[in-house]
Amino acid sequence: MSNKAINVLNDRIKDFLVKFPPFSMMTIENLDKVLARIKIKYIEKGEIVFNQGDPPGEFFYVVRKGAVKLERIEGGNNILIDVCDEGDVFGIRPLIAEQPYLSTGLAHEESILYAIHTDDIRNIMISNPKVGYFLASSFAAGSRNKKQGHNTDGLIFISHNQQFLQEDRLLEVQKLSIGRQPISCTLSASIQEAAKIMTQENVGSIVVVDEGQLPLGIVTDSDIRRMVGNDQIVSTMGIDQIMNTPVICLPVGTTFADAQIVMLQRGINHIVMTEDGSDESPVKGVFSESQLLAYQGNSPGIIIKQMKKTKKPTELKRIRDKADFLLEKYLYQEVSINFVSDVMTAINDALFVRAIELSQNDILEESGQKVPVRFSWVAIGSLGRREQILRTDQDHALIFEDVDDENYDEVKAYFLDLANRVVDILKICGFKDCPAQMMANNPKWCMSIKEWKDQYRQWIHSPNNESILHANIFMDYRSVYGDVSLTKQLTAYIMTMVHDHRIFLTYLAKYAVETPPPVSFFRNFILEKNGAHKDQFDIKQRAMLPLVDAARVLVLDQRVERMNNTIQRFERLAEVDAKNKEMYLDAKSAFEVLLRLRALNALKNSDSGRYISPDSLNKIQRILLRNSFKPIGHLQDVLQVKFQLNFF
Repeated sequence: MSNKAINVLNDRIKDFLVKFPPFSMMTIENLDKVLARIKIKYIEKGEIVFNQGDPPGEFFYVVRKGAVKLERIEGGNNILIDVCDEGDVFGIRPLIAEQPYLSTGLAHEESILYAIHTDDIRNIMISNPKVGYFLASSFAAGSRNKKQGHNTDGLIFISHNQQFLQEDRLLEVQKLSIGRQPISCTLSASIQEAAKIMTQENVGSIVVVDEGQLPLGIVTDSDIRRMVGNDQIVSTMGIDQIMNTPVICLPVGTTFADAQIVMLQRGINHIVMTEDGSDESPVKGVFSESQLLAYQGNSPGIIIKQMKKTKKPTELKRIRDKADFLLEKYLYQEVSINFVSDVMTAINDALFVRAIELSQNDILEESGQKVPVRFSWVAIGSLGRREQILRTDQDHALIFEDVDDENYDEVKAYFLDLANRVVDILKICGFKDCPAQMMANNPKWCMSIKEWKDQYRQWIHSPNNESILHANIFMDYRSVYGDVSLTKQLTAYIMTMVHDHRIFLTYLAKYAVETPPPVSFFRNFILEKNGAHKDQFDIKQRAMLPLVDAARVLVLDQRVERMNNTIQRFERLAEVDAKNKEMYLDAKSAFEVLLRLRALNALKNSDSGRYISPDSLNKIQRILLRNSFKPIGHLQDVLQVKFQLNFF
């Protein structure tokens, strides 16, 4: 074969490999080393690649075309371990451990394999830790049975002090490259001139900069199309008339995760990259959602865009179902749980917003009624804390602005009608009714701002078991739709009230220590004693809520406002209370472990994941769960001392 033909073949192999880990994590030099000794292997259906018990070989394999089955003989039974298809890596045991193969690999159909020399990869693993982390965790996690679901025997849970870096696992959380030079124009340019530059450069956006290349604004092709379509634009107008400002910037070195979350939260498709992430340093690049999709192949942004366009609740459900597949991918590929919860929160928020919009439109079409006054639809509980990864119960409320007595009943009737319609749509989309009816269609939780202030005053002034239970749930609220000034007004009122009546914090602290943590799986491990969940561990009540409740009362004590998320609360506490910094960081890591474990348990059992059978956990999971109990005890000790609960 000529050198030219060899080069063409190598280019084709390289183009294929870079689509899949660990090759997508390699440098060009790494890939060239692999290609220097790569072999192409053709196998017929039924042909064996290696047998169970064979000594380790020189190669591991990547499926280029076709499929390879991995089977294991156990107790005389032939057990299907996995079916590897295009892009899957298998047979890596010789790479990690000089031990015989534990399964047999045979062609499920006519297949083409790439055989990668183990010595070459070992050298790359030394110089490129990302490759090493991926292969080591793949080896530790073992294979998965695609018919039975994923096997979580491996390093699914990673504590903050372990050396495995989750951020290096996926393209989604690798750093963005700046790419080509950003296309820009000055503030003096006309819209026509800017559009001409965009056309010539074949780009979808142009950054408006000053003489020092500092970003002043950004214009996208969709901005121009929208204004032309609405007859709002004259080509000779200055670019400053249509540019978006201020510019949303991120620093060079930003990860895919950070860029994606900012795009979702801000509802934008382009981000300007500057040296320090502010608009006071020169533009270095522009990153678009289309580029993000090109790297990822799948994006929650697409799910959210589809939600915004749909007009039928049944179609909304179909779109929301896609998010569960995304969630499963994130969890089993060990993406940071913070990123997972941010993405699922953005998707759930978009679902709520669309359900509210559809309900408003239906009321308008049926009765001609428009929204009578300003209002805010608020998420409470885990959704309010941005921790509702799964589709569980609905928890929400509604605040509307004060109206006179004459119009009150009519206004409230409108919002209860709206809330009933939203609740019905959410039920179609898989969110169950709250068993305690803590939903906006309950007249108790659909009130004017004055009534909400009165309600919080009652809870804070007259604390008892019921009021503390309600306060804990309704303290973690945030606006999902509507006028955010209403929630800001309510928050300011609550914070003043809490610190004028500090005995309320003592009651919150007392409630937070009422559920002691288990000591271990073998001593004082608290299981349900009867009922449908007998002999199971309630991870929500026994482990997660004690951390949630402790974080809440401690940030209130520190006067930290508008911070609901438990992980963020612990991070903030570590900053303001340096003496207990390690305890707060351990608590943060414990909560991350628990959040992931519950989500994985939910996927495994197709339920809320709340109840876990200890026997179903492997050794690593048991260790991580057991370790998460320790920070609970330490936090409760701090609460006991800080609020003198022994004398209360």
